[in-house]
Amino acid sequence: MEEIIIYHENDVQEASAIVKTVDYVVWTTNQTKVLIYLYRKYKPKVGTLQIRNLKKLWELIANEINKNLLLNVSPSHSENKWRVLERGYKKFIDNQNKTGRGRKFFEFKDEIDSIFKKRGNVHPEILASTSKVIKRRLELKKWRILRVQCQ
Repeated sequence: MEEIIIYHENDVQEASAIVKTVDYVVWTTNQTKVLIYLYRKYKPKVGTLQIRNLKKLWELIANEINKNLLLNVSPSHSENKWRVLERGYKKFIDNQNKTGRGRKFFEFKDEIDSIFKKRGNVHPEILASTSKVIKRRLELKKWRILRVQCQ
């Protein structure tokens, strides 16, 4: 005996909408490297006629990923992944600059270094505390400690 299932048209439309909506994306190493490459490629163009704002940037990056890697990634997925990468990189750099910490590993260090190497919020030129001022010499990428009088 053959069973026939009849769907109402509204049920089919709701089901197809559910299939297209993805709450989370598991990013592979290759997909993450593509995201970093596309960000490095398109970020300098933000503010031009081609890419007017960051929203357009993430839409463009998501479209490129979907087209080239045959995925279904939304602009918010790609933006959230980038923020997670940025946060992880900053934690890694902070850990490297502190003594007595265990060694940490950041998988995409080389790729993201090229993007953040000149950013002041990641690699500040001068660090100040109550007892000393530390100035980084940009050409040597080493830190020099300057003693100052604290009041």
